[in-house]
Amino acid sequence: MAYQSPFAPAQIDFSGIGRLADSYYGAQNDTLKRQAYQDDRAQQAAERERQAEARRVISGGIPTGPDGQPDYGAMAQRFAQLGDAEGARTWLSTGAQERERAATRAHQDRVFNADQTYRNQQLAIEREKLGQNRKDATSRERYLTQVGIDPNTAEGQTFMLTGKLPAAAYNNIAQEQRKARTAPKIAAGLQNLNKMTETYNDTAFESSLGPYQGSTPDSLAGSIPINIARGIGEAWNYVAGGNATPNEVRNNITGATEALAAAIKPLIRAPGEGVWTDADQARLVAIVGDLSQASTKEEFRRRLNAVRDRISENFGLDIPFDAFTGGQPAPQSVAAPASPPPPTPGAVMDGYRFKGGNPADPNSWEPL
Repeated sequence: MAYQSPFAPAQIDFSGIGRLADSYYGAQNDTLKRQAYQDDRAQQAAERERQAEARRVISGGIPTGPDGQPDYGAMAQRFAQLGDAEGARTWLSTGAQERERAATRAHQDRVFNADQTYRNQQLAIEREKLGQNRKDATSRERYLTQVGIDPNTAEGQTFMLTGKLPAAAYNNIAQEQRKARTAPKIAAGLQNLNKMTETYNDTAFESSLGPYQGSTPDSLAGSIPINIARGIGEAWNYVAGGNATPNEVRNNITGATEALAAAIKPLIRAPGEGVWTDADQARLVAIVGDLSQASTKEEFRRRLNAVRDRISENFGLDIPFDAFTGGQPAPQSVAAPASPPPPTPGAVMDGYRFKGGNPADPNSWEPL
């Protein structure tokens, strides 16, 4: 046991005071904890009530607007009325996202529809082109057949692809078409001359023509025998009973011969192909000959057929004429095929369209 001086002060124990403070603060902490617990319980209860109310609102479905689409703004307003700011923001955000998606879908639909419309238009154009190409191919092949060009040749293939032929081919075609138009005129000219053998009797015909009567004097000296022969012809025609004067017969034959020469002339040099030359004239005279120098009707007819043959040899043109068969070609040993029906207005042949009238008349046709 320690010694304690009588003069030493008594020891005081303060530990109770410390425990008192601990008890006080402990009580305070317990109170705060209980209050916090109660607040937490209240908040949990309020949250449960809010969630229950939110579920009730959601269970009613999203309201729709006048257009029948979900009204996310009205839904956000309901959550704002519940005091759920976060829910209100969520619905507002959902509405904004949905509007953006709707706008995107509408834009995509517009783009798709525009693309589809363009594709349909392009398809229609391609179909129209295909149909036109088929028509062009058929029309071009028919044209080549008409002008006598093989579609399998180089120029034929070029025309099938481009619709164009070399200039030389067009010149040939123009020449063939010119010949086709000229043939009826030449045949008509020959037929007109041949009819004179029927119009005038033998006396008038033979008194008018011949090596001297039918000649044209080229000098004063040369006119003497010609005039003597014509005088004799006039006298014989009068005595033997000619049905026309020799002068009339010669003039008519000369005029008809000039008309025939005019029909042949485009085959030698067509209008627009340059100036008519002396060589051209000499060629024309050689082809036509001097019909007035024929002594008899039979010789006259032979000369007409000779003109027909020279035209065929020079230009490869078949003239439907024979002076000894009434002006028509001689009958064949086999039956001729039936004639095709006459063309109707609008019919196309050899690059020409039929206007109507007599198909043998060149004026009844017009260029395409």
